[in-house]
Amino acid sequence: MKKIFRFLTFFVFVIAVSVFPFNQASAQYGLYVGVLGGYTFGPVASWENRNSKLNWDYDLDIQTTGIFGAKFGGFHPDIPYFSLEFEYNFLNPDVKRTVLTTAGNDYSAIEGDVKLHNFMFNIILQYPPGRIHPYFGAGLGATYFDFSLTSTSR
Repeated sequence: MKKIFRFLTFFVFVIAVSVFPFNQASAQYGLYVGVLGGYTFGPVASWENRNSKLNWDYDLDIQTTGIFGAKFGGFHPDIPYFSLEFEYNFLNPDVKRTVLTTAGNDYSAIEGDVKLHNFMFNIILQYPPGRIHPYFGAGLGATYFDFSLTSTSR
């Protein structure tokens, strides 16, 4: 199923790039708005606590999920090759049952879901306009997350 989804994503991207023309943007200055979407492929996350009393490190089995977001930004007429942008992304992956500790036949495990809200502020340097329009960006961001996990033990 994953291979089919990856192939279809790549196929749609190639068709979209070949069908839509690469003309220069009609408005070089002003505001812009965009939406984005994607799919995560790296479904492993680590969860750790480094403390004098507690010291643990676990790899959580995170299921692949979609990512959705929006961004808006703008160009200033006096600085044509720079833009400022605010971006928001949302992910809601499930945590597969992950065994944390074992002692003989006893174990402790968690499962549930995670909600990630990512906020980013970017500065983008755009190369002069043309058929190919490369850019370089840098930014700062923060993430708000909510774990809804259920712990089981035996």
